[in-house]
Amino acid sequence: MSAAVLHALWLVVLVGQAEEAGRLELRLDSQAMTVGEIVSADLVCTNTAAPGLPQVVLPEGLDLKLLSATPSTMSQMTWINGRSTRRVTHTFPLRIVASAPGDYVLGPISVQAGGQTYQTNPVRLVVTPRSTEPRGDRVMFAELQVTPRRLYVTQSYQATLMVGMRRVEIGGRVHPMNLIKLIDTSRSELSVFANGRATSSELRLPDSQGAVHEYEVFRVAQEVRAQQVGPLTVGPVFLRADYPTRLRFNIWGEREIVEARSVTASADAITIEVLGPPLEGRPDAFRGAIGSFNMTVAARPDRVEQGQPVTLSIAFTGGPLDGVGPPDLASNAELVSRFEFAQDELVGDLEGDARVFRRAIFPRQVGEQVIPPIAWAYFDPRREQYVSLRSDPIPITVEPASVLGPSIPRGSDLASGNAETGLTPLSGGISPNVVDAGRALVSQAPGFSTARLVELALAPPVVWLLTTFFVHRRRWMRADAGRMRRRRAYRVACRRLQAARNRRDPAQSVAQLREALAGYLTDRLNLPPGSVTPEDVRGLTAVRQLPAEVAGELAGFLEQLDLARYAPGTLTGPGVEESADRVAGWIERMERICK
Repeated sequence: MSAAVLHALWLVVLVGQAEEAGRLELRLDSQAMTVGEIVSADLVCTNTAAPGLPQVVLPEGLDLKLLSATPSTMSQMTWINGRSTRRVTHTFPLRIVASAPGDYVLGPISVQAGGQTYQTNPVRLVVTPRSTEPRGDRVMFAELQVTPRRLYVTQSYQATLMVGMRRVEIGGRVHPMNLIKLIDTSRSELSVFANGRATSSELRLPDSQGAVHEYEVFRVAQEVRAQQVGPLTVGPVFLRADYPTRLRFNIWGEREIVEARSVTASADAITIEVLGPPLEGRPDAFRGAIGSFNMTVAARPDRVEQGQPVTLSIAFTGGPLDGVGPPDLASNAELVSRFEFAQDELVGDLEGDARVFRRAIFPRQVGEQVIPPIAWAYFDPRREQYVSLRSDPIPITVEPASVLGPSIPRGSDLASGNAETGLTPLSGGISPNVVDAGRALVSQAPGFSTARLVELALAPPVVWLLTTFFVHRRRWMRADAGRMRRRRAYRVACRRLQAARNRRDPAQSVAQLREALAGYLTDRLNLPPGSVTPEDVRGLTAVRQLPAEVAGELAGFLEQLDLARYAPGTLTGPGVEESADRVAGWIERMERICK
């Protein structure tokens, strides 16, 4: 085929291929909702460059949550009458919740892509008030309680969710069923109760007509620590369930749902006032600890030579200990004038019910010295006042540094020379380790028992066998790198989790949490090195036989961590401490699954 013909065919392909113009649209499941109800939506960018994060000004009473900072991408090519059309879409998943009834206008939502700005058309949303029927008239109801409503940062509040579901009544007969499994968690908003454990009890409630119905009541209690100063919102909670209206028995005698109707329940959000320690009256020794604490200061040893260190230990008991910082030793002028020590930040260790900080200090002078009092202060939220602690002075003795070893006693055999030992004392030099001539080996007759001789004879082959075993084991472990990764996955993840809890910057903590979970999955499942994405985790269902439910929940949690890391302004989720507990829970669960 000639070059001219090929060129002509290529022109035909170019002319026949078309691409739609770039656009942005918001696709909603519904434009009518009740207060607290969740409506799913997709923000779809068609034939645009890689889009940035969506931007929108929300009307008061309407909340929009971005579920993933990374859009899903799909490419499609269609052929109609010899003409091809190419379409590439980038889709952001969204959730919309209204906290008050009204007629809202959402949008326009804008997205930057390839230097251009795309906008959606405004969308009208109609929000109706939630049902005010008494509990006995509803198939499902929810109630939220939070105590206390006012607390200080780092303190914990207790949140309790109570959900009641009427037992399935069909044809005048109550059918026993696992009611909690009827709740569709993918279309529900559980706030801080997403990973809580429910306890159940029974309740009988009359309806407005006087009929009495049996309910199963589920209670979920969560203790959550306040991480930031300011108003803190718990909830709202919204639940959706598919309540059976028609059942049948299958060939195994089990009940199956043939028909169901959608029922909802919701509870209003509760706002907590989170306070910070007051500036008025704050002592210089305050390092941010809030709670109730005791301080113990000790120094070991209490007698040292000059140039040798004394270990200063400062232990705190009480709580919460994870908010305890060390005293500022560098600002203690008296301590600095008497002792030398490093000026870097102290790192505390949890030892039983105490957090202990240690620092090696070096006396500057010889003689009787005193470690001056150590000052430290905390804020007591119950008394709402600062409490200053001060240790007692600690006396120590500093002796001159030794240049030579022990002196030779006057009148001893070594001092005057001894024909039996053949040792002649010299002035200066190194002092002998043994000053009793009778203990020198030259003055003793050698002797070995039979058992000793057997031990000496067996020692070389035993040492050879042990050395051979460990050499072969090391080679085997190096050859099986995957086994080594799996063995160390749990230990490395726990170390990263602890580092995340100790971070003061929330963004760094979230990044460390994601590294702990993603790194654990990479090592424990022996995946290729690199960052694990939520899509990678969902794919583990087919590759690693991971249950689909577990893979989906893990992927969703990784997406939440990505949101907190890259788009903190769009995330309204749990704090660092709760997220760390969730990561620890996932790791423990994976340890059981992957045994």
